[in-house]
Formats: sequence, C-alpha cells, structure tokens
Amino acid sequence: MKFVTETGLNDPLLKFSLFPNSQNLYLRNLHEVVLSFLAYSIIYEYLSTPILDIFLPLFFVGKKRAKQLEQWKDLKTSKDNKKKQSFLNYKVHIVTMVQCLISIALVLPTLNLDFGLNIIYFQDDFITMISSVTAGYFLWDLYVCVKWFELFQFEFLIHAICSLFVFISAIHPNYQNYVSKFLLFELSSPFVNVNWLFSTLMKEFEVQIPMILNAINGILLMLVFFLVRICWGWSCILIMAYQVYSKKWYADPNFPKTVMIITFSINMALNTLNCVWLNKMVKIAKKMAGVGASKKKD
Repeated sequence: MKFVTETGLNDPLLKFSLFPNSQNLYLRNLHEVVLSFLAYSIIYEYLSTPILDIFLPLFFVGKKRAKQLEQWKDLKTSKDNKKKQSFLNYKVHIVTMVQCLISIALVLPTLNLDFGLNIIYFQDDFITMISSVTAGYFLWDLYVCVKWFELFQFEFLIHAICSLFVFISAIHPNYQNYVSKFLLFELSSPFVNVNWLFSTLMKEFEVQIPMILNAINGILLMLVFFLVRICWGWSCILIMAYQVYSKKWYADPNFPKTVMIITFSINMALNTLNCVWLNKMVKIAKKMAGVGASKKKD
C-alpha cells in the first residue's frame, strides 16, 4: 500500500522509537503512546499539586484568605472521601488543561490539510505523532475514569473509550487528514476548565469571582463550544461521509469498513452528547442570570 504525505513536518519523537524502521506504524509509534501516558501520569501525580499550590492562592484575597488557605491545606490532606474526590478533580483539571493546550498547539500547523486527501492512503509522520500523543492522553483518561468511576460516572468513561478508539485507529492511515479537524474540538476546553474552576472556587471556598470575568468566560465557553463542537462537529463528520460516498472510497478493497462504521457511530454519539452538554450550559446560564437579576432588584 502506497501512502502519501502532505504537512512537510517531521516527527521530533521518532528518534526515540524502539522500532524506527518498522512498517507497522503501531510498533513504530508505540513509544509515543507510552511516553504520553507517562507524561500525563507524572503531571497528575507530581506536578499538579505544586501548580495548584502556586495558582489557587492567587484567588484567596481579603479577610477570608487565611481561612481559605487553611481549607485548601485540609482538602489536600483530608482522608474524607468527598474531600479526596474534590482534590482529585482539581488535579485532573490541571492535566486536561495541559492536554488541550498541547493539542491546540500541535494541530495549528496542520489545519491547511485538504479535505479531499484520500482517507485510506494519506499518512503523515507528524499527524501520526499527534494521533499517538492524543491516544496516550485518552489512555490515561480511561485509567482515571475506571479507577475513580464513582466520581466521573458512565458518560465520561464512554467518552474516554470512544476517543481512545478514534485516535488509536488514526495511528494507522485511517482518516489521518481529519485528525486535526477532530482536535479542533479542544478549542472549547480551556473555557470549560476555567468555568469549572470559577464555579468550584465559589462553591467550596466562597471565592468572589468578578461577575464580569465569569460572564465573559461563560459567554465565550458557550459560543466556542457551539461553533467547534456542534456546528463544526456535525459538519466535519458529514463532510467525511459525503466524501466516502461521492469519491467511492468505500469501494476500495483497502477501505477500513469496520473502523469507519465505528468511527462514524462514535462521532454521531459524541456530537449528540455535546448537544446535551450545551443544553445543560444554557440552562445553568439562564439560572445564574435569573439569580443575578433578582439580586439587583433587591
């Protein structure tokens, strides 16, 4: 099978491969999946807490600062199950923020890839690296969702499994020209993480987040989420489906039918889940707007 390459970018991690000359891309890029998994595990276990110790106290100001610092210290060391889960959530959000920023940085140089590239025969070393590194993250995500299922519940577990399948499959030349397009979804993740941080700090530490700051992030969150996960999410998968049909790629003997059917199904399911999540965001925003309006009247 003859592959074509397009980005002109090199895989900087390929020199560390245990199988640099292998024609099997799963073997050749296995180290990137493993290194990515280990990197996110290290961030979670050893780096997230020091980062939080530096970052969170910046929000603790005024008369309540001493009390808030004591609460944070207690949250880190408490053996209470609820508090342990809360601390875990802070650490996980540090990892997810790092991951989304890395993903955004990696995909930006590849956004010019043509939609018309053949999804069966297009293979690029840099895209393969992106797929491998992302697969390593979702492997870590799956581990976290299984280990702390009580906290993250079924929908996050399914999301981790589905995302892992999509990017593991993309290490091989299956829709590699769409990898960057799928990862554009991560543009909304920084706003999701900031929104979680603001709401959690207000609830757990009684931190006073400026209303204008909270409102700006909330508006950007819903706008970007709607554009990249709803509008772009549905458009992207429909464009792919149209190309598979119109260009008759499905008739090629090398067409990965099973992988593509599962991938289409996963994307349809995740796009639907994103619609559900957006609906929840809108309801919360309306509720908060109502509370804000009633306070002004008072």
